[in-house]
Amino acid sequence: MTSARDSRRGALPDIAALTPTFRRDIEYFEQLHESVLRFTPSTMVHHIIIPDEDIQLFSRWKSSRLAIHTTSSLLPEGFLSISLLSKFLGSLPYARSVPALRSLSRGELFLDTKRPWPPIRGWILQQILKFAAVGSMNVDAVLMLDSDVVLINRILPEDLVRDGAVRFYRKPKAVFPEMTKHIAWHGTARRILGIPEPLPPEMADYISSFLVWNPSIVRAIQKRLEEVNHRNWPNVLARELTFSEWTIYGSYVDHLGTDTDRSFVSSNSLCSSYWDANALKREDIATFVASVSQSDLAILVQSTSRTSQDIRKEIIEAVLTRFARQENEMSFTACPL
Repeated sequence: MTSARDSRRGALPDIAALTPTFRRDIEYFEQLHESVLRFTPSTMVHHIIIPDEDIQLFSRWKSSRLAIHTTSSLLPEGFLSISLLSKFLGSLPYARSVPALRSLSRGELFLDTKRPWPPIRGWILQQILKFAAVGSMNVDAVLMLDSDVVLINRILPEDLVRDGAVRFYRKPKAVFPEMTKHIAWHGTARRILGIPEPLPPEMADYISSFLVWNPSIVRAIQKRLEEVNHRNWPNVLARELTFSEWTIYGSYVDHLGTDTDRSFVSSNSLCSSYWDANALKREDIATFVASVSQSDLAILVQSTSRTSQDIRKEIIEAVLTRFARQENEMSFTACPL
């Protein structure tokens, strides 16, 4: 029997997916990529961004549905890798106990030769790479997925694009003065985008585990950054000590975007997420599975929670089993013999 989601008609938008990843997340990536192949149209290409040194490790998955981009292929001239220094710092016995060393020893490390200090740390670098990758894509929308996300339900292009508008996640009045990191991210976004309005007491949140970006909007953001700051957009971002790519994108759409950009807005994340620092245990599985909504298209168990792979796999299997059972029950009810 054809469901409501299957019966939609109209020209199908061109959708891609994007995931930054690296060798230590390879098990998470494999679970995600398998779910992308299972739950997205066969025309959707999953793009990944990886460190240059990991190219051989990830080559085994390269196919018509997986495109591999290396860090160096996306960065402009003038960004110099000093990842050997990062590895050396990470090898020091006291690196983890010194915050500055701990920050510089995680992941890839680059210098912007136009402004060598501070170095571009892995987290900042990853956000720059996302903007670079999406801005270069000739598609209607890009589904942004971290490695520790897993898709759990069929995704159709029209779930992400409607009447020419890309889905925009916006949760109103969700950022409060006590949320100091979020406040800082909003402040940075407004400053580098040239948004003059002062920060209100409460602001929208644009951060979730399942987000969609419009490449045309990303290119407009890049242009805006250059116009406001009078330098190339990667150099603008590289000079910042902290920012959120999601908050930059959301702030642009909210304050500088068109009516069309804001015509497909939702506060439903479509992803049931576990953000806690404590690892999930077997006795927590039922509670998490019960929290997953029928409208959810994905789940996230954050990798930094250090939840074991065995528990993650049990959670994924339990969620998929629950959804399959509900679909069968709905079909049986709708189509009695």
